Amino acid sequence: MNYRFLLFSFFYLKTLVSGDLNEVLASTSGHLECELNCIFNYTNLTNSNIAHFPTNCSTVCASFEIGSKNNVSEEQLEITFKNLKKLIGSVEVKETDYTRGTFFAGLESFESDYGSMRFVNNHFLTELDLSNLTSVTENQKSWALQIVNNTKLQDFYLPNLKRIRSDSATPVIMKNNSEEVLYNYKSCEKLQNAVQNDVFVRVDGAYCFVIEGNVNTRNANNEKNQIIMYAIIAGGVVALIILILLIV
Repeated sequence: MNYRFLLFSFFYLKTLVSGDLNEVLASTSGHLECELNCIFNYTNLTNSNIAHFPTNCSTVCASFEIGSKNNVSEEQLEITFKNLKKLIGSVEVKETDYTRGTFFAGLESFESDYGSMRFVNNHFLTELDLSNLTSVTENQKSWALQIVNNTKLQDFYLPNLKRIRSDSATPVIMKNNSEEVLYNYKSCEKLQNAVQNDVFVRVDGAYCFVIEGNVNTRNANNEKNQIIMYAIIAGGVVALIILILLIV
């Protein structure tokens, strides 16, 4: 039996009755793994409360959203999350004007009983750096990782990812991002190898073997175009030499 989930459910109901969110969040199941000074008790990370984030803790318990109306810069996030290695709870980055997405580069593991790690509707985001992330665990039948509707997203880095644990039939959801993600075979392969159940991961609708084919086709076309370019240059040089000889 998942006692942590039962505890969370109990304290969630308690929230509805008492309305004392900070007290309840400090008592929820996921937070039992954190020191009291390593709990962030706000559901939205904003410019007014970011100073309360436990920046000296490597393991933090928190469930929060980062959105466009919160007035928090990428530079602030990078400083705030500098020492963060393990996040227990949930996080959603949505509808921001962020471009680099490097603020979770130091994060090594994410664990949740009641949420997921989500990057949604960030239309200026071109890269997402999760280069130190090794494991993502979602203990209910929900998505573990969502990267959705980031229309300029070209690169997502997951070089150290080893494990994604979720009972969901679709533990990873990636869709409606830039077409360039359809050429990121290495990251797709990392996602596929990390999934713990018999699920085929799709990146923006494409399986990894399709993305591998995309990469091979692009490389072949690039090589062909290079050969054509060199041939044109060589032909131009020969024509120039002939012209010079004729003039002389």
